[in-house]
Amino acid sequence: MKKWISTWMVLLMCMSTAGIVQANQIEQEKEVTIYRIRITDKELNPNIIQVRQGKPFRLEIRNTGKKPHNFTLPELNIYSYNLRSGERMKLQMQIDRRGSYKFYSDAPGEPETDLTGKLVVW
Repeated sequence: MKKWISTWMVLLMCMSTAGIVQANQIEQEKEVTIYRIRITDKELNPNIIQVRQGKPFRLEIRNTGKKPHNFTLPELNIYSYNLRSGERMKLQMQIDRRGSYKFYSDAPGEPETDLTGKLVVW
């Protein structure tokens, strides 16, 4: 009888611990800051994004222009595919070093004029 009760106690403890871990994972997902970037044929909006060092964030990028555009952040080795008009993409990351990083669209093979911005990590 005692062995049976202790087995159930262990199972209940494992189940309750799994629930706590899962709840913490959901809570962490809520802490991700989202920045929406709209790419038109004339600008990236916003063109300055400030994020905290070591904190996860997500960029949601949408091409609202008529031509294909992409998102390039070369200092961090981030290169997206060309987004067609109306297409969206999401990038989730965490940057552990402070600095200012230039991003741009280079769909035609080189940075497009006025389609540049800066990611500031503080």
